[in-house]
Amino acid sequence: MKKGEAFQLTWGTTGATTVSINNGVGLVPKNGSAALSVNQDTSFILTASNSTGTVSCATNVKVQDIPVETPLSCDFFQANPSTVGKGEAFQLTWATTGATQVNINNGVGLVPKNGSVALSVQADKSFILTASNASSIVSCTTTVHVEDIPEENPLSCDFFQANPSTVGKGEAFQLTWATTGATQVNINNGVGLVPADGSVALTVQADKTYVLTASNASSIVSCTSTVHVQDIPVENPLSCDFFQANPSIVKKGEAFQLTWGTTGGTQVTINNGIGLVPQDGSVALTVNQDTSFVLTASNSSSIVSCTTNVKVETVVVDEPISCDFFQANPNIVKKGEAFQLTWGTTGATQVNINNGVGLVPQDGSIALTVTNDTSFVLTASNSSSIVSCVTNIKVQDIPEENPISCDFFQANPGTVGSGEAFQLTWGTTGATQVTVNNGVGLVPKDGSIALTVTKNTSFVLTASNASSIVSCTTSVKVQDIPVENPLSCDFFQASPSFVEAGEAFQLSWNTTGATQVSINQGTGLVPQDGSVSLAVNHDTTYTLTATNSTGTVSCSTSVKIKNTPPQSSLSCDQFYTSPSTVQQGNQFQLIWNTTDANSVSINNGIGLVAADGSVTLTGTASKTYVLTASNNTNTVTCSTSVNVQDTPPQSNLSCDYFTATPSSVDEGDSFELRWNTTDATRVSIDNGLGLVAQDGSVTLYAYDNKTYRLTASNNTDSVTCSTSVNVKDSGNVRCDLEVSDDRINDGDRITLSWDNDDTEDIRLRDDHGKTLVDTDNGDNEDPERDSISVRPDEDTEYTLTAYGKKGDTDTCRVEVRVDDDNNVVVTTVRTQDPLVAGVQLVRVPYTGFDAGPFLTSVFYALLALWGVGIAYFFVVKKGRFATAGKGVSAAQHIPTPVATSTVASEVTADSSIPFNLPIAAVEPITGAPVMVQEEVADAASTIENRAHASRVLLSADALSYVADQDAPLEQRLTMLDHVITKAKAMFPTENGWMVINKERLAALLTA
Repeated sequence: MKKGEAFQLTWGTTGATTVSINNGVGLVPKNGSAALSVNQDTSFILTASNSTGTVSCATNVKVQDIPVETPLSCDFFQANPSTVGKGEAFQLTWATTGATQVNINNGVGLVPKNGSVALSVQADKSFILTASNASSIVSCTTTVHVEDIPEENPLSCDFFQANPSTVGKGEAFQLTWATTGATQVNINNGVGLVPADGSVALTVQADKTYVLTASNASSIVSCTSTVHVQDIPVENPLSCDFFQANPSIVKKGEAFQLTWGTTGGTQVTINNGIGLVPQDGSVALTVNQDTSFVLTASNSSSIVSCTTNVKVETVVVDEPISCDFFQANPNIVKKGEAFQLTWGTTGATQVNINNGVGLVPQDGSIALTVTNDTSFVLTASNSSSIVSCVTNIKVQDIPEENPISCDFFQANPGTVGSGEAFQLTWGTTGATQVTVNNGVGLVPKDGSIALTVTKNTSFVLTASNASSIVSCTTSVKVQDIPVENPLSCDFFQASPSFVEAGEAFQLSWNTTGATQVSINQGTGLVPQDGSVSLAVNHDTTYTLTATNSTGTVSCSTSVKIKNTPPQSSLSCDQFYTSPSTVQQGNQFQLIWNTTDANSVSINNGIGLVAADGSVTLTGTASKTYVLTASNNTNTVTCSTSVNVQDTPPQSNLSCDYFTATPSSVDEGDSFELRWNTTDATRVSIDNGLGLVAQDGSVTLYAYDNKTYRLTASNNTDSVTCSTSVNVKDSGNVRCDLEVSDDRINDGDRITLSWDNDDTEDIRLRDDHGKTLVDTDNGDNEDPERDSISVRPDEDTEYTLTAYGKKGDTDTCRVEVRVDDDNNVVVTTVRTQDPLVAGVQLVRVPYTGFDAGPFLTSVFYALLALWGVGIAYFFVVKKGRFATAGKGVSAAQHIPTPVATSTVASEVTADSSIPFNLPIAAVEPITGAPVMVQEEVADAASTIENRAHASRVLLSADALSYVADQDAPLEQRLTMLDHVITKAKAMFPTENGWMVINKERLAALLTA
């Protein structure tokens, strides 16, 4: 463009919270445009950022003297369609020639020389396009006609009903409605403004009648719906209190006991063929393989399930079958008094006791009662034999020695959170049977049990014998933990919603659970609940956006302009700053609207702007801004001021507390982070938690020691606080194996790494029978934390077995998929020093030269002659490798920028360079710095690992040279990184890998 000619910057971003443009434009909306002018070539850079990062994009404006070759003209200007309904959209399209500035009236403002824009009107309207350049002005006109569309639907309330219409106290129901022809719909009883058609979920405590009122500009209708509340008995909350197998590890066919307890269930079933069972009970079973049992409890409103597992182990039976002991304690009881049968067997696969006891474990005990003398026979069997043993119970009248009593019955703790565990503990005297209500059932005379409840609960223990019954009570109180209100936009409306152009109206809103609320159209940040008085000159839709740490909600309302004759007079409708007072360095907005202006500008360096718009600025000093609007016949001005204060307000920002409870847990256990801040507008926690509420809590699970840092900030300050969680060492072996990539191409290399706990030895094998690491067999890898690099040529599963210091084991696996076969195989898996991996091609790679036997022979003959000539030139004529003892000093060819001292000994090239690496004659290197062998060996491992991380293989002599440098290891690694960067720019790679030998190293260091 020409110097000073106006142009339009237009942009759009996604996911940004802050967007700014350089060259004095400053902060801008996420999507928008701005009219600017420049006097020289200028690059504009847009920078968009959010909490996760920053991106930028650029556009350039070139200023040059452009000769006017064509006369100024308006080529076409049309509306499509040219006849529309009231408020219906149409497209204005235009093209001009030779124009430097193009403007369209009726509030459209500056536009490109050629383009289109979508608009809507309420009445017939003529649009005038004015195109101008330095020497002339032309204009063209197009008209849009608005036709009246008759109203088809009269106002009506189509339906309004509650479902269900009869509910329990506090039970939810759905109000559903539909209306026709309504512009506003309202429901009483606090529901408020609602859409024309919709539904809402509510609860009531007593009978209530709802009245829906629908209205439009000409009439009002209403309809009612009534909800009846009846008393409905409250079911106990459904829960699976416990479900366990005893023992949980058995031999094949060995009996075990499934025991369970539920609360609030009307039907309880167990899978694997067991079927319906009582709410609380037990059953003896046998299985031949590992089995998972699932208990499902249900009532009329919900279903819960819990699982227990039985593992079958193969046990070699070394001893013959026997009944080791079988006894009753006591063996003389009163009628109905409980006694204990206890037994032990050896070598049995099935044990049975008569008199209805049935299958029992190989060793165990059971509490029973009898009313007369009874003989119990235990029968133990396996696949080869059967044995039995007998014990007798004698029933007689025994004088009561101790009166029955409930000695103690208590819950610890007595106050818990919903679902939090507590311990019931009790002791009795003289009881033959003890029960606890609420689904606990029969319990020992003295004991304890862990339980959970979701509401305040009283437990009653009942102890009885043949002559009496006593009971005692303890209570558990469930305390309410405050729940954050869910985020919602409760209402957002404009009153009135139909106004004259420029007439004031009220925007009112109410939100729940929001930490930040904003309204578009230049209104900006607002309180959670409030109202604001505004005025507009055209139909406008306002969108309110409410956010908190959990998400974002939005709601909209519109303001319509009544049909009034179009105003043709030029005016500055509004021009103000928001806020009008800021601290020095803080931002504010200039917001303006004009009518019938085709040129608008603002002083203080802002320049040409759109007819309506806003711009974000930074307050440096108090200042008055003057807006000048003009058209072909008139000019108007308006002004506004911003007050910039030097002293920032006193901040009371603080992190009141930030705690982890408990602060020390077992691995995998949960803990709770809780925090409270004062005067913070933004709070975040590291370790992946991100933005959070100003005050709150979150439950996490601990797998390793970790410190959490909370950062709270506002417009003027920021503070941090931290808390730590310590994971206790269980002492048990734990295995963790990871692979760098689980899907690769044939020939790619992967890294297998492990991070184990309490591990003494490891064995790493693949599923092709190859052992990669066995520390018990002499391999030097660290059993707890280490890694190796391998190159599989087919799909492979790797299994790591970790052997604990206490004799326990743990196994973990990873699988790698190989997509194709390039015939590249690993010839050496690097596990120990020396750290050089060799890669061998099992077939000659295709070079692209395929000319037949004769021409191929001619080619290689010429290649050999060329090689002889090159050798003659360097060896004979130049005398570079003349005689032994005349080696060229390394100082002439390989710089040693990282060396701090030298040793006079000679370091010669390593003759064991792998045969498949690029090889050239290497001169003896003298004067090169060296280090003691122990230091070199340690450094070599780190240096080669650094090279492998960049997919570079170092030959033995190149590795030795870098490792031998007499300098700190960090400087040697910096030199290696410098060499690798140059190598990747100069040399090709194979399957992503590159080889650097000593010849290449010398060339790269001198390049």
